[in-house]
Amino acid sequence: MLRSLYDWTMRLASHRHALWALGAVAFADPLAMLAEEQLDAVIIATDHSSYDYEFVARHAQLVIDTRNATGNLAEHRDKIVQA
Repeated sequence: MLRSLYDWTMRLASHRHALWALGAVAFADPLAMLAEEQLDAVIIATDHSSYDYEFVARHAQLVIDTRNATGNLAEHRDKIVQA
């Protein structure tokens, strides 16, 4: 999935509509991708209160938490690595 997205992005870069298409990619919803099981791992680099970290932990195969955002979760601890 990511490789095909990368290849598509690189082909699009020289197209006259590249700015609009690449802008759409930049605002893709990562939680929707996670729900569709398109992500193998999630790295939490900032702790935003707007994210549902229980949802993230439930759907991700691996969660690397650098901000202790999942510290209060009781379930899915086997998938969470504190870094």
